[in-house]
Amino acid sequence: MRRCADDVARIYARIVDLLRGLDDATLLEMGYPARTLEFARDVWPLPNLTIARVDMIQSPDGFRAIECNADTPAFVMETHRMNGALCAEFGFDDPNADAEQHLQKALQSAVRASIAYLARPCDGTPYVAFTAFRNAPEDRETTRYQRTLAAGIAEIDTAFVPLDELRIDEDALYDASGRRIDVLFRLWPIETFAKERDPESGAEIGSMLFDLVLRRRVALINPPTGFLLQSKAVQAVVWGLYEAGTFFDAVEREAIARSFLPAYLDAPPSGDYVAKPVLGREGVSIEIVAGDLRASSIERTFDEVPMVYQRYVAMPRVEARTASGLQMLSALHTCFVVAGEPTAVGMRLGGPITDNAAYFLPLGYRRDARAAADPPITLSTAT
Repeated sequence: MRRCADDVARIYARIVDLLRGLDDATLLEMGYPARTLEFARDVWPLPNLTIARVDMIQSPDGFRAIECNADTPAFVMETHRMNGALCAEFGFDDPNADAEQHLQKALQSAVRASIAYLARPCDGTPYVAFTAFRNAPEDRETTRYQRTLAAGIAEIDTAFVPLDELRIDEDALYDASGRRIDVLFRLWPIETFAKERDPESGAEIGSMLFDLVLRRRVALINPPTGFLLQSKAVQAVVWGLYEAGTFFDAVEREAIARSFLPAYLDAPPSGDYVAKPVLGREGVSIEIVAGDLRASSIERTFDEVPMVYQRYVAMPRVEARTASGLQMLSALHTCFVVAGEPTAVGMRLGGPITDNAAYFLPLGYRRDARAAADPPITLSTAT
């Protein structure tokens, strides 16, 4: 799982400058909203994949990545903290034993780098606000958890500020008390910010925020590059270059063949495929066409946006005990990439389309049962 995530991280790091160099028409075709184009190309001194989640399917040929959430990944607390607590409870070793420490260091490093890169002095102690929609429990508590990890930095102030308490003008971003925010950690998608308008003035809140970032008056975590890499159209670009035999070297092509799936911006004339909106989230507006299987999401929020068509690979099935008794469920595997390195792994169980109602399945192992012939990929000594 970590090798697959590492392949994705290396390929995405390789292609990011090519994406920044694409013209506006191409980026619009890939699904980026017009208001975000200049913002998406902006460069901050943070890793391309500061905090990202690579979802993958265990196939007969190994793990294959199906998407990379590089903008606002959830499932963080389950993998980085709760997995270890459950392993301890049931007497297993935790494969994510070092992941929370790595995440904390990465968060703190990102905050420091962001503050140092601002084009204006902070008003006294640097202020880092953590924001999410207050009525979305998973987003809210995931954000609060990550605030606890970042709060250990000396000489900064942190607070959880619900989205509806953010205020903005041409000079700065503020909390409800009027305090100026220097760094905003957000679990709210950039494309949603792009649609926001002030209910009283009608001002485009997203455009104002993007302008503040471009002028270095506020920093965002994840940074603009996270949004640039969020589009599933990036997978179609990667696969198109791979098929054309251009851009990537032999080692990179091997990584793509091993860990990516064929993906295109046009529907294939035949074969099994999954149709996904380029900026879709949480399993919304997905359709599976595979033999006799026809499955589609109940919620259809993203039906009017460009789609990516990716080769279908069936998820393995797992029998699990739930509140409704034993069920056979589809298993989606996950590995986080934090500051460019693969870290915490996890699994979610649900239907053929994994949505926000999927179950969290902890992962553990017994040390004496590990296969000596295939040593695991470990985190770097820097963690």
